[in-house]
Amino acid sequence: MRLATKFVAGAASVITMSLLGLSGAQAQDQTHIGGELNRGGYLVQYSNYRTHTYTGPIVLDLYDNTATYTRLGLRDTANDQFTRTNQWNGTGTQTFRLHDGSTTIPSGKRFAFNGRMGEARWWQDNTWAGHLTY
Repeated sequence: MRLATKFVAGAASVITMSLLGLSGAQAQDQTHIGGELNRGGYLVQYSNYRTHTYTGPIVLDLYDNTATYTRLGLRDTANDQFTRTNQWNGTGTQTFRLHDGSTTIPSGKRFAFNGRMGEARWWQDNTWAGHLTY
């Protein structure tokens, strides 16, 4: 019975991906993310790690920015930032790039965010939010 359940669930996901025009290697995860940054401009290292599910870009569409600007980069489990830092002065979509300029990030790469904002007064907004595709 357990094997049959797994087969049906697996077949359903293949059918869903086929209907969407995606193969398993191209399936992307999407999530709403956000955080709070230090108003003094100091580095914040977020502790929530995600696994990149396909070989290709990681994209963030920022729809809520801090009062100044938001700077974000991706770091690996060794705490090394492996992408360039992206800066949002408003809202919009940006793709994370490796230090060599490539946007091709390998499948299985684990990552978390590093973030900073420009200095702000204590009453100014220090939160950001967006849609992450990875």
